Amino acid sequence: MIHPGTPENLGAHNRRVILDCVRKHGPLSRADLSRMLNMSFPSVSSNIRKLLESQYLKEAGSGNNSIGRKSTLVEFNATWGYIIGADIGRSQIRVMLCDLEGKEIVYHKRDYRALNGENVAEECLIGLIEDTVQSGGIQATQVKYVSLGFPGILDPKTGKLILVP
Repeated sequence: MIHPGTPENLGAHNRRVILDCVRKHGPLSRADLSRMLNMSFPSVSSNIRKLLESQYLKEAGSGNNSIGRKSTLVEFNATWGYIIGADIGRSQIRVMLCDLEGKEIVYHKRDYRALNGENVAEECLIGLIEDTVQSGGIQATQVKYVSLGFPGILDPKTGKLILVP
């Protein structure tokens, strides 16, 4: 869908570009961003202010400029949210909690072969995710994404996967 070039849409686009640049190259000053993105300084400043208010960015100290007032650096706020990755294997479940840069916070695994019941894997997964979030010292609402991996059907004769959904 094509969005018209309204000031709101252009501002949102500029914030995405700034956020991506800071995430890849930060910490950076407003002047650095203005030069790197060929964007006006007032535009960079107003969009940085909004990104700081929404906590996508955070201040990261002062720059090393030798002339004039020291610049304030901004960096990506990797703790704005968290990601959970879960691998549901044939006999065990592994769950990892990471920040938005992929830094491991907590890793747990649990064997569920010896457990009995119909929904053992599901119950084990839910409990393990809850334990992982609690061990990470965060609130469940801070988890922004959950990714699940499932095995396919294993050929018992060859040991190879024959169907991966």
